Amino acid sequence: MKKVLLATSALFLTAGFASAEITMSGTAQAAMVATGAANAVVVTGADLNFGLSATADNGATFSTTIDMGNGQTVDYNDDFALDTQDRGAAAPTIKIGYAGYTIEVANEAVDDLYDDAAANHKDIGISGAVGDNTFAVAIDTDDNKMSAKVGVALAGATITYATSNEAGANGGNSLAISYPMGDLTLTASSNDNGTEKTTNKVGISYKMDALTIGYTIENALEAGWSNYDLSVAYSAGALGASFATDEAGVNKVVGTYDLGGGATMFASSKSTKGTNNQQAFGVSFAF
Repeated sequence: MKKVLLATSALFLTAGFASAEITMSGTAQAAMVATGAANAVVVTGADLNFGLSATADNGATFSTTIDMGNGQTVDYNDDFALDTQDRGAAAPTIKIGYAGYTIEVANEAVDDLYDDAAANHKDIGISGAVGDNTFAVAIDTDDNKMSAKVGVALAGATITYATSNEAGANGGNSLAISYPMGDLTLTASSNDNGTEKTTNKVGISYKMDALTIGYTIENALEAGWSNYDLSVAYSAGALGASFATDEAGVNKVVGTYDLGGGATMFASSKSTKGTNNQQAFGVSFAF
């Protein structure tokens, strides 16, 4: 039934464009989740995504996505929170591509290129590339605020500069450098934080067969070089495991096992200085 429905819809849309396509993908999950000192609860949810795209006779492409679902899913390997799955009230983002350039249109939903916090979201984004070099601009039509980002490939390194004219610490300038050397990658960045003091960060990542180790250290405003992030990840065959910690004593442990066919079993734990924040165990599958 799904294939018949999609094929019929695509045939209907094709009447107005050189080509049109509808795709569908999503995830579903069942888990036991314990938050803080509370008893574990059963959590189930599904997230369904429709991708709609069309190509005009002149080669311009148009695309958007519709995200819907129900229930809740646990974000077990990122922010360790319960995500409510529903359509929400946000309008869809429309993307237009032509000759290697992309225009993104969404009222207050286009990421700011300097600081992508929700309060800084823009309305229109324009991006493209010249060889290995990239550029992007994001514009807020309501108050004439804008941000920009340029990425330059130079001697094997990638240099990224971002700027924004938002007020206070929401605006400013940042410069980041990433330099891969085989299995070793070095990173460094500097951010003037607008009206605040400059934050500098350096990092290293090293891959040894199935093991990847990452470490960054940062001088955060008044704190000096005291903020750090340490991570260790292991991946071999169907098994994956990771551990991360930082200067605040936040520890994150994640284990996954690929069951095949898009299904994954997972277990995760987040704690702060020995106090449980969240523990989860479950299975998810993608389609």
